[in-house]
Amino acid sequence: LRASELEAGVGALRTGEKTALDGLTGKAGVQQVVEALTAAELSLQRVTAVRDRVISAYQEIIRMPI
Repeated sequence: LRASELEAGVGALRTGEKTALDGLTGKAGVQQVVEALTAAELSLQRVTAVRDRVISAYQEIIRMPI
């Protein structure tokens, strides 16, 4: 996961949040809100999966005998 991918993930989360607010005020349709929130959820799942792998690798390194 590169920095640009992290930035894209954060961007998807921000877009999802903005679109949800626009949906509440009537500026965005239900379809747009669902699509933006789905993209945000997928980005969050990806970042979480990478974080979990990094933590797992760190824990394995810590358990290695010196």
